[in-house]
Amino acid sequence: MDRHIFPKHRITSMQLAVFAEDFYPAINGGALLQWRICQIAAQDGHDVTVFTAKTSETRCLSQVDGVKIHRPMRAKPASAEGYEPHAVLYRLAFSLYTFFYAYRWSIRNDVDGIYVSSLSLHWVAKVLSRFQDVPVVNFVGGTPSARSEFQWTPKFFLERLNFRFWLGDFVYCQASRVANVIRTAGNNVETTPGIVNAEAIRVADESSDRAVFRHEWGFDSDDIVLSFVGRLVPLKNPDTALDIVAALPDRYKLVVVGDGPMFDQLENTVEQRGLSDRIRFTGVLEHDLALETVAATDAVLLTSDFESHPTVVYEGLTLGKHVFATPVGTIPETDYPRLHAGTVDELPEIIRETEWKPLETYDEVALEKYSIESSTRAILETMESLRTKQQSSEVA
Repeated sequence: MDRHIFPKHRITSMQLAVFAEDFYPAINGGALLQWRICQIAAQDGHDVTVFTAKTSETRCLSQVDGVKIHRPMRAKPASAEGYEPHAVLYRLAFSLYTFFYAYRWSIRNDVDGIYVSSLSLHWVAKVLSRFQDVPVVNFVGGTPSARSEFQWTPKFFLERLNFRFWLGDFVYCQASRVANVIRTAGNNVETTPGIVNAEAIRVADESSDRAVFRHEWGFDSDDIVLSFVGRLVPLKNPDTALDIVAALPDRYKLVVVGDGPMFDQLENTVEQRGLSDRIRFTGVLEHDLALETVAATDAVLLTSDFESHPTVVYEGLTLGKHVFATPVGTIPETDYPRLHAGTVDELPEIIRETEWKPLETYDEVALEKYSIESSTRAILETMESLRTKQQSSEVA
């Protein structure tokens, strides 16, 4: 079912309950995406209440940019990575507690619709929607179903259970392969490529000073500077990024933005291989500064073994940069100028043969296509249409 079956009309103010395990102030791609969606919804006049995980840096109750945020408990131990067995059990406790917490809240508050974006919380939204008789719109982002092969992992099985039993009235996802899996399970689904914060891109483009950044890095003005942005973990293959730069002529440089368990290892590798004059490490940066850093470079380099819809790729394209990426997630189905896909063995040659013509400013066409704003409008329009349809059937 495509969204165009819903009649387009002026969206009225709605009381929205949002469930997202990763959320502000986290700076991973999923958290930034859901935070921006909620910001836009609040700016459009909707009453937005978010139920998310508590962290050591956050309060149980807060309000930021008009978005009310409830944090009942932690989603997993701080030491747990991904979906380790004890992290899965912790997430189960988190989802159960969040359900009862949100149910008590919903008794005291009107709800027009529920939006949910996290694996551990889809069932919570589905059950609450039955109690409150309101529509649910799901978002499926980072997902193991982006891989073609079957996987013997807890996350994969939990996701397939969600697809079969716990999705709501309409689903948005980012990859056509994932959409096909969701559709096969009997759900209404549509893909949306929006993942880039348009306002942040425009601000970064205006405020980034290429000459200043390059002076700080010790690079020449005519050097070709690649940027690698991401958590420094084996899945992201940051060590391969070093190999790629080492295989290129000396005028090619690399700036690594991020932190993680491989940080010290990578620094040692750079020193041992004599690459200290060509590679810089910034550590973790706030999102706005990370975007300014990318804006000061010539290209984005993605070497991951697995991604679903990699934010940094589309940020690079909207900033007018070349992007060199392994063919993971939505990369093979993305047809856009300046996007170059290849295996890690192919990328050095692809980079060498590239005609370097990055844009002088951000790419407005890419920004319109890949902005979170466009996806948010679609989600809100769908929610309003579902609510109107439901109200009409109740009257009838």
